Amino acid sequence: MSLKIIKQEAKISEFENEKLKLEKKQQNTVILIISIALILIAIGIVFLYRLYRQKNKYNELLLVKNQEINQQKEEIETQRDGLEKSNIIIEHKNKAITQSINYAQHIQSAMLSRKDKLRRFIPQAFILYRPRDIVSGDFYWYAKIENKIFVIISDCTGHGVPGAFISMTGSNLLSNIIESNNIHEPSEILAELDKGIIEALNQKHSENQDGMDISICVIDTEKEHIEYSGAKSPLIVIENNQLSYLKPNKSSIGGVRPQRRNKPAPKKTFETQTIDYTGKNISIYMFSDGIIDQFDKNNEKKFTRNRLKNILLQIQNQTMQQQENKLNNTLNNWQGNNSQTDDITIIGFSMISQKK
Repeated sequence: MSLKIIKQEAKISEFENEKLKLEKKQQNTVILIISIALILIAIGIVFLYRLYRQKNKYNELLLVKNQEINQQKEEIETQRDGLEKSNIIIEHKNKAITQSINYAQHIQSAMLSRKDKLRRFIPQAFILYRPRDIVSGDFYWYAKIENKIFVIISDCTGHGVPGAFISMTGSNLLSNIIESNNIHEPSEILAELDKGIIEALNQKHSENQDGMDISICVIDTEKEHIEYSGAKSPLIVIENNQLSYLKPNKSSIGGVRPQRRNKPAPKKTFETQTIDYTGKNISIYMFSDGIIDQFDKNNEKKFTRNRLKNILLQIQNQTMQQQENKLNNTLNNWQGNNSQTDDITIIGFSMISQKK
């Protein structure tokens, strides 16, 4: 063979080798790409699988939460329904209780004499009556028997329904003592009332300690004097702008200790004081302690007995009706929006001598 042919065959062989190398290189590249793609696909499948499992887990948690929420919602609705039913029951009961108390007020009002009726006996007189609740533990009582006028004010233990019960008991007892049994001396009336309350409430053999503070004025229009006796309930007398404060007896009505405690009850004594108004013009004021214990609008200070005395002295030149209005307005301004502390009752009257 010629040298030329040999060289050509060598070139062809070299070309084929290069071609084989290139094809092998291309095959390797394709294999690498496919491998990478498979790895990426595998990673994607794993990622998607994890997402799928996470999603299922979240769905399961969400389902559980939804079930818990629905259960709580049902419980809340059940409680709400129960609360609504309870509120309806409470509302009905409150309405029934209020209706009963309102009816009790009618009974108490019927037992109390009309306030303006006192002016038939004493032209210059007023009664300021302000229960703290619908019914009151304070009560007033008055009557005219021949030439004597009985004016009584009482502050019973408690207020509201319990106080009203004691007040009605006391009012009935006074009617029996004064009108039926003809006991007209103030200290004797107190003594009989004390016995009556102790017996009515069975206080010698029970834990009941309820009672009352009370003032009694018996006006003899012929002798022109006033007999006063008080059980822890004082009296204010004003004459020529001079104020006198008559102290009461230190014992209340009722409230003895039961005998089984082996402690003897303290002996109670009631005395009568006499006020002569012959040839005079005097003003008398009877009051429960509700007014002096009333807190101001800021709930910081009490009205006090001294403040009451000063106001009574300031309004002496006014009519009794004007005095009542002044006292009522003063209390309103003092109390403001603050709640009333206790039942409040004040009776004022003027006695003018007809003898010269």
